[in-house]
Amino acid sequence: MTEQTKAVFSDPKLLREKLNEFLQTPEKVEIYAQAAEKFFLAGNGQKIKAKPTWSWWGLIGSWWFLFYRKDNVNGLIMLLIAGIGSRFIANLGFIVPIVIGMYAKYYVIKRFEKALDNNELESKSGVAKWAIYVGIIGQIVTIIVSAMIFSGNLKFN
Repeated sequence: MTEQTKAVFSDPKLLREKLNEFLQTPEKVEIYAQAAEKFFLAGNGQKIKAKPTWSWWGLIGSWWFLFYRKDNVNGLIMLLIAGIGSRFIANLGFIVPIVIGMYAKYYVIKRFEKALDNNELESKSGVAKWAIYVGIIGQIVTIIVSAMIFSGNLKFN
């Protein structure tokens, strides 16, 4: 964490200004500011350290939440863990959304920290609206296929 980034995390007003610029969802700034302050405090004012918080959107949206917040790397990792890993470890597909729900805010704040460190706040800010639409379509398809499987109308040999 650079000294400039530490200065942002140390100043509550500046933190909220920069988060507003980064998130581009003003109604969420205070939620993420409180989480950022918690992570910075846990890192003794020198770095941010992961601490569990709760995000219903992280739980419900799972990896799509991470894509929505433009955290494509973690979104892809969680998608692969849930998708492929659940073939080998039972219930992993249910555990991953819970983990994302617990650490979603940390992932967003970590991305914010990196954007500040690299002076990329403007290019890394905002949300990816496409993730909402793809996530909704994916959920609808999953529900339809699941209903077909459980009703006996779709059989695998």
